Amino acid sequence: MATQPELQPTAAGLPELDRTRVLVPIIRGQEAAPLLSLGSAIARHASTQGVLLGLVEIPASHVGLQMAVAKRSRELLSWIAAADYECRSVKRGQLTLQTRFVANVARGIREAALETLCDTVLLEWPSQKSPRRCLLEALLRSLDIHPPAKLVLVRPDPAEKGPLAPRSGLAPLRGGPNARLALAVAAALAAQAEARLTVMHVYDSSHHRDRAQREAAVFHDLIQGVSALSPVVREVIAPEPAALLLRVGSEYDAVVMGAHVDSGRTGILVGSTLKSVVNGMPKTLILTRSTGPETVAA
Repeated sequence: MATQPELQPTAAGLPELDRTRVLVPIIRGQEAAPLLSLGSAIARHASTQGVLLGLVEIPASHVGLQMAVAKRSRELLSWIAAADYECRSVKRGQLTLQTRFVANVARGIREAALETLCDTVLLEWPSQKSPRRCLLEALLRSLDIHPPAKLVLVRPDPAEKGPLAPRSGLAPLRGGPNARLALAVAAALAAQAEARLTVMHVYDSSHHRDRAQREAAVFHDLIQGVSALSPVVREVIAPEPAALLLRVGSEYDAVVMGAHVDSGRTGILVGSTLKSVVNGMPKTLILTRSTGPETVAA
């Protein structure tokens, strides 16, 4: 496993979702349920009102423009309305509904985040078999290069339909802002789904003992923020942390982890270190990306 930057201790607590305002853009209405259930969990955890944004793309050609936009708008709103869980979330005031017509999806999301004062954007994270995968991947690259807000990306379990309702969740933590955001999101989801939360840190057996001690201090500091949930705590030493993470992660219904890319690369949320883990995880996977240059390898 590639050598990683040293972790820096941080203050106890999880302020990443305190008073946060989440924006939930819906590009594919078929995937509204898992996104909106997590958006509702974040809004409830933050005690704020989030924004559900139905994005209707305007065709490049003006031929049949009015009919195409109207049809797309009706379909999108129908998909959203069909998910009873999400309707209750909107009715309770956790999420307000907006519809926006855009020619450029990334620009539309940036403008919406700015205008609604949202500091967290929750998006679909496509799998290799997802419809419109190229569009979604290009969108995520654009947003990652210049993030308009913190990013929370959801790749739902393909075998499950409807809102996220994991019975067990795992938050593997490395440290840094991305890990803190991942832990906060995992805690929000676990609290809403009444799921058992496990937090884990894997120590690379090839690293010096002093580094392991620093990592332990950061890890123990992080988990103080979720002590109210009485999480299961796992600390493991392994010669190949990525392989261990893949094996352990496969035992849980949902895994929430911070983004990690190779130093100097932008527009790529998952670098070579974690690519095999991400591609091999069979169930729901959630990736978090905080803001600021210090988050690249966090």
